[in-house]
Amino acid sequence: MSLYGGTLTEASADTLGVLNIIGHADTVATSALFNINESGGGSLFTVTEGGNVGINQIAPTATLHVVGVNTYGGLVVRNAATTPGDLLTLQNNAGTVDYLKVTSSGGFTLSNGAANLTLVPGGSSVMYALTLARSASSGNSCDIWDSAGSRIVIGPTASAPMLIAGANIGLGNMTSWGGGIGVVGLINASVVPSTDPTGGGILYSEAGALKWRGSSGTVTTLGVA
Repeated sequence: MSLYGGTLTEASADTLGVLNIIGHADTVATSALFNINESGGGSLFTVTEGGNVGINQIAPTATLHVVGVNTYGGLVVRNAATTPGDLLTLQNNAGTVDYLKVTSSGGFTLSNGAANLTLVPGGSSVMYALTLARSASSGNSCDIWDSAGSRIVIGPTASAPMLIAGANIGLGNMTSWGGGIGVVGLINASVVPSTDPTGGGILYSEAGALKWRGSSGTVTTLGVA
């Protein structure tokens, strides 16, 4: 069927579809081409001449413009399948790269082939680009792993190559702080350096002693065990 200028006629070609709506020649892109209203006159669903779609928005200003009218907000995505797939996936134009994915279990994945996540604070008040908070009284605020299993941990307690635990900073699997607060801990080197570094030096702990190996090969004990 085709609706043109207020007239409903039989579609003459399969390419027009079962229902084809054509706007007036003098309409502008923001004019409503198709509108569904509730009994009180409020807009429930609108399609403009320019192709924008509005849900609870009679004048959509984006390709999809959703306005929430209840406690669920503007958009709720639910999985109805017995074996649900991902809730949401945003891809590149070719459909070959998943930029953003929300899994059925609530997992959140970002990947764009460059920096995975860039956060920029906005507004005039004091704001932070990224805030991490634990939902429980124990556990870590952030665990960062690479593909080889190396780990950077930010949290109260952990065992990791680099650790920020409260006010303390540890390099390696640091678990003993000697009761200190606001201290830097360094575990004993599992393998002490045997060759000379170039362009700098190496700081390490051996049997509890703090040592420095310079580029000339000199090993200096900075602090005894």
